[in-house]
Amino acid sequence: STKFNVTDKQNATIIINAAEFVEIEHNLVFNITNSTPVVVTINGRVYTPVNGNYTFEANVAGVYTIVVRSNETDEYYAGFNSTTFTVYKHAAVISKVEVPTVNTTVGQSVTITVTMGNVTSGSVIIEVGGHNYTVDINNGEAVLVVALPVDNYTAHAYYLESDKYNATDKVS
Repeated sequence: STKFNVTDKQNATIIINAAEFVEIEHNLVFNITNSTPVVVTINGRVYTPVNGNYTFEANVAGVYTIVVRSNETDEYYAGFNSTTFTVYKHAAVISKVEVPTVNTTVGQSVTITVTMGNVTSGSVIIEVGGHNYTVDINNGEAVLVVALPVDNYTAHAYYLESDKYNATDKVS
């Protein structure tokens, strides 16, 4: 007669080693510790490792789910694990809102310049004298030339949220 051993199957080991947060326009590089071959998906798209690491290009802000599954083998039960991570937007920065301190006469224009710290295009809203002006950002600056009635003014610049940057504001 032949002797043989019957061993119990083991639970598959699947550990996801990934950061919880990644800034937009950066990569999330993560790895999986596993006892059996796995299939890795992020929001339904299959990812393949390169040198043991998986890379997700974070080009759209939002919450993503990493799902890892393994099939049952002779030695292991099927395994499953998942985790979420968040792709967050850049913090927009308004470096300065510049209003020249000059006395202007009625009918004369004033130039208000908004300098962005890290945004090169889009638009800002400049609030001055109770009116809002939408001004395009070109190469990091938005320039408003406006004629105002006699008074003292402060300018308030608002950068509205975009797909890559959060909203921010600054007062002159």
